[in-house]
Amino acid sequence: MGDDSTQELAGPPTVQMPLWRRLLPLTIGATCISIVVSTLDFEHFVEAIVNVNYGLYFLYVVCFTGCLLVADCYATSFVYRMTVCPVKFREYFVIRAASYLPSIVNHHLGQAWITYFVSRVYGAPVWRVAGATLVAYATIFACVCLLVMAALPFSYLTLPWLSPLVASVVVAGLIYLAVIHRKPAFLLKLPPTQVLVEVGVVGHLRLMIRRLPHVLVLFLGTWASFWFFSVSISPGDAFALIPPLMIVSALPISPQGVGTRDMVAVLLLSQFAEGDPETARASVAASTLTFAVAMTIMQMTVSPLFMRSAHRLLNQETAKRDAESAARADAVDGEPAASGG
Repeated sequence: MGDDSTQELAGPPTVQMPLWRRLLPLTIGATCISIVVSTLDFEHFVEAIVNVNYGLYFLYVVCFTGCLLVADCYATSFVYRMTVCPVKFREYFVIRAASYLPSIVNHHLGQAWITYFVSRVYGAPVWRVAGATLVAYATIFACVCLLVMAALPFSYLTLPWLSPLVASVVVAGLIYLAVIHRKPAFLLKLPPTQVLVEVGVVGHLRLMIRRLPHVLVLFLGTWASFWFFSVSISPGDAFALIPPLMIVSALPISPQGVGTRDMVAVLLLSQFAEGDPETARASVAASTLTFAVAMTIMQMTVSPLFMRSAHRLLNQETAKRDAESAARADAVDGEPAASGG
């Protein structure tokens, strides 16, 4: 029993990955940052960082992190309740907050950690929980795409390449829903994709409605982060340009989108910063890099605070299931004696 508990607390089993695959995202992120920084006027870059009101900025990052965590847990805990088991919001809040450390390395690694931990805490099949995580992914991506679609009236002139891209995504989404509606046998054979089919088209739409607050908080928080660095983006322009930036940040190209997000932000948003072009590029780069550092520090601070609670929750639920199993076994063993008496 002690060995099993030690293994559970250790976290998900590690998957041996080639060294080059582990280093590739870091290399891409570092390369992109190097490119961005090499094109900046370093004096203007330092000036943009120094002139921020960090007391107010700290409060903003704390509020944004809290709101984002609550909105994410509200939507995702409902996904797990609908597809796996009665996951409580408060319990999932602890698990999600604890997952920030692996998420710092890669968002998808953090999601894999959550999948494993939810499976262990609630005694659910890990592949079924993985299917629920796929549903959560689908709702996040769909809501971000809806945001991009809603922004097209503002962005079709500024970003002419966005309209055909959105059209392609819409077609792919409709094909996905059509396949889900048809319930093909090959999807029902695999536990993860079986969950997608079980949720169905209506279920996906219900979950998307619950996911919208999460995506809106992410949109508003990303937009507001530029104001501290004198990058004033109007509502129409933010509606057009922030959603594509959100998509780039979510792609598993570099850790937390660092580097790729900065390159795209400098290209798209420098026009809204004060000063000459060099000062404007420096302000945008200072904004995205400072935001990445601040969020990383916040997550590194929050995660250890909740990791102990997550492990305690795991131990409690495991002990509860062991006690229930022992009680059932005792009841079965006692039946012959009871009938004989």
